[in-house]
Amino acid sequence: MNGKMPHCQSPQDVCTAYDTAPTTGLRTSAAARIMDRLGPNVLVQARRPSVVAMFFRQFYDVMVGVLLVAIVLSLWMGERYDAVAIAAILIINAVLGMIQEMRAEQSLHALKKWTAPTARMLRDGQWHQGAARDLVPGDILSLRAGDRVPADVRLIESVRLRIEEGALTGEAHGVDKNAAAVLAADVPLGERVTMAYMGTTVTDGQGIGVVVATGMASEMGRIAHLLDQTKAVRTPLQQHMEQLGKTLVVIALGLTALVIAAGVLQGHPFGALLLTGITLAVAVIPEGLPAIVTLVLALGVQRMVQHRAIVRKLPSVETLGCTTVICADKTGTLTCNNMTVTASSCSDEPQLVHAAMWASEALVTEEGHVIGGNATENALLRWGIAHGVSISHEERAQRCVRVVPFDHTRKRMSVVVREDAGLVVYTKGAPETLLALCTHVWQGRVVPMTAQHRKDVLDTNERYAQQALRVIGVAMRTLDADTPSIEQQLTWIGMIGLADPPRPEAADAIKACHDAHVRTMMITGDHVTTAAAMAQQLRIGGDAPRVVSGSDIDACDKDALASMVQRTDVFARVTPEHKLRIVQALQSQGHVVAMTGDGVNDAPALKAADIGIAMGTSGTDVTKEAADIVLHDDNIATIVAAIKEGRTIDANIRKFIRYLLSSNVGEIVVMLLAMLLGLPLPLVPMMILWVNLVTDGLPALALGVDRAERDVMQQAPRGRDVPFFAQRLGWKIVSRGVLIGVCTLVPFAWMLHAQYALAHAQTVAFATLVVAQLVHVFDCRSSRSIFHRSLFTNMWLVLAVCLSMAMLLLVVYWTPMHVVFSTVPLSLRDWALVAVCALVPTIFFGVWSVWVDRRRAYRAVVRA
Repeated sequence: MNGKMPHCQSPQDVCTAYDTAPTTGLRTSAAARIMDRLGPNVLVQARRPSVVAMFFRQFYDVMVGVLLVAIVLSLWMGERYDAVAIAAILIINAVLGMIQEMRAEQSLHALKKWTAPTARMLRDGQWHQGAARDLVPGDILSLRAGDRVPADVRLIESVRLRIEEGALTGEAHGVDKNAAAVLAADVPLGERVTMAYMGTTVTDGQGIGVVVATGMASEMGRIAHLLDQTKAVRTPLQQHMEQLGKTLVVIALGLTALVIAAGVLQGHPFGALLLTGITLAVAVIPEGLPAIVTLVLALGVQRMVQHRAIVRKLPSVETLGCTTVICADKTGTLTCNNMTVTASSCSDEPQLVHAAMWASEALVTEEGHVIGGNATENALLRWGIAHGVSISHEERAQRCVRVVPFDHTRKRMSVVVREDAGLVVYTKGAPETLLALCTHVWQGRVVPMTAQHRKDVLDTNERYAQQALRVIGVAMRTLDADTPSIEQQLTWIGMIGLADPPRPEAADAIKACHDAHVRTMMITGDHVTTAAAMAQQLRIGGDAPRVVSGSDIDACDKDALASMVQRTDVFARVTPEHKLRIVQALQSQGHVVAMTGDGVNDAPALKAADIGIAMGTSGTDVTKEAADIVLHDDNIATIVAAIKEGRTIDANIRKFIRYLLSSNVGEIVVMLLAMLLGLPLPLVPMMILWVNLVTDGLPALALGVDRAERDVMQQAPRGRDVPFFAQRLGWKIVSRGVLIGVCTLVPFAWMLHAQYALAHAQTVAFATLVVAQLVHVFDCRSSRSIFHRSLFTNMWLVLAVCLSMAMLLLVVYWTPMHVVFSTVPLSLRDWALVAVCALVPTIFFGVWSVWVDRRRAYRAVVRA
């Protein structure tokens, strides 16, 4: 016995299996034995790393490792300033990473809130309220309206029992339970009317059932296990940064080894060579890059708030820009999550509205709120109010004589009302069932129903069903003393079609995604026909969306599913495992996947997706904790705005990485060429650290808030398999960096040739490098050249360049800085030399780009 009984078993079989008597429940001694074997009814959580472990885990990176070695060697060589500067930036990055990790692993803790703290159970023949954690399989439970179901339960009795299972199944409507129903073994979770599941809520009626699964063996426990075992994938930015770090480390080690080997062959002292190697290693690695990335992402988070999107995990901001597929949950994201009357068919609408209002248990409070009914009845009541019909609580209490509640066997409900003409029964239910009980039809008066009338009703019912509407038939009859049954010889009034309508902005948002080369897929727990009709309305998959059900997914292995997701637009009747498999199948095809959801059942897939998007209004705590981004307004149009913001941030990150690495290439080239030419080092280590951390930092941050290009939402997203240095980014970094390095070395060599002091020549080289980079930053704003965007459309960048220039002057002219940086004051003649050499790289490539563009345009004209 594993504590998990099949849902299709009869109540008698369940009670026998657990040695439970329905009239007395388990014996306390028997419950204790089961508890010893299966454990308490709680959700367990894997052990989480300590704060200290999280902190030190941030140092598990090859680029960080090289910098740690550089710190040790710098201290050994007596270069304290270098060591302190590098250590400070590493500690800051470690703290930021630790804080993010601490926030990211709260999902299971939130999931525990969905388990009920107490339960009303039958033990030793006595009903009593006990702790839900003490429940074991075989216990008899009582469920009432307002209760949270404390375990998975096979129902023994049910009276108008309705349970809201949206958090578990994703469906928007409560489920009417029927303990007497006989179900097949493979019925989907959302259709198991004989079962009640842990974490769901009883909204109406009452019931009694046998506990069949507790704790991690329950359906909620299964989701908890999935969530705990699901690993959050590394974002494209994290993967690219890791790849970049490894590449830079290889270059740094290679250059260091080359310098030491060449120096030894030339007879230079080993200590001086080691210091030079450290300097080159420092020049290769952009120490400020991690901090700048973090700050730019944080600024992006603040802009996301303006779009009503709350970002929980910083890298997710950039991931949005790389998204290639959005797996959108239907209810609440694509639809309004609000049942609404959208169609009606009758010959007398006032009579239809009047009858539908009475054949309902929904009420309107004095404050105007609709309460008391299910989603369908509440929608009918709002429809009636919109038509000027309203029934107060007092009027209903005075005139309502009898209510025959809905059940799954009859598929209808009736209300007997005291009208002026006498007692009238109003009945609503499934049209095909109700039509069989009708002998007349209302057409302003009662007339006999003909075969044509029946055909018209059935045709309309079929048409509504094809539109994925929930169809309700309405009929009535005036009662007299001789009436044998109130639900016989009824008069057909008409039918009503209800739906959870699509959000008004959903179709435009999906089209915007299509224009942006982002594919939208619908994933829902609803029926296939409902999902297909909604997809057609929203133009997901065009006129004929390709729909697959959860049972089809079960029949697929990993490879078959990977092929299926490439050609499917809608997945219906899916479980949490299905959603997880769909996300993983898309990822295996190289897609960057965004997954939306609001229920507990969505949490594992949200965590596995490249970017999980939870609904802020309708979403559960579990879903929000598992997600990367929370939408404040549950609106898919917000996702489109967020994607645009994400693409802008992605482009800006590429801009400032281009800027920073071009600067680093320039530093490497000037140092390496000087050594190969037998010249002294043009830059000391503190100069390089100052450039990497301070001078370049502010302009890089300003690039991070640059405006979006005009065509940002017409470009294809940069998918997972597209290299970070694609689109000639690598060539731009190397070519500009090499020329900056050469143009920095020229004035340094000329100053030495003119017999200037080494410190003077190093200061000129330092100033030339800084100014060249500050001019080059404007070139990095455009994918073409500096002449293709106005210099003043990003005033933050102008301000940053001015501040960086001011700090350069501080280092050159403030005496206390001369000791730290080995600088000397420069004359106007020196600055003229600096300006000429610093402008050459950017002007050269700008002119070259304009010439290439004009040559291409000329060739296009010639071909035409």
